[in-house]
Amino acid sequence: MSKTGSLLHAPFIWNVYAICGMWTLCVLVEVCVILECEHSHAMDFTIYMLTWRS
Repeated sequence: MSKTGSLLHAPFIWNVYAICGMWTLCVLVEVCVILECEHSHAMDFTIYMLTWRS
């Protein structure tokens, strides 16, 4: 029974790590876009991220 419990627990931990990683990535992207909002590269970077997500 402990084997099944650990097998069910491991993917949950990885999902938490993945969700936290995605949130961190999104926050970093938003900060970069805000910092670079006055530069022409911001639009190219935003388009790149939107196309990379889809």
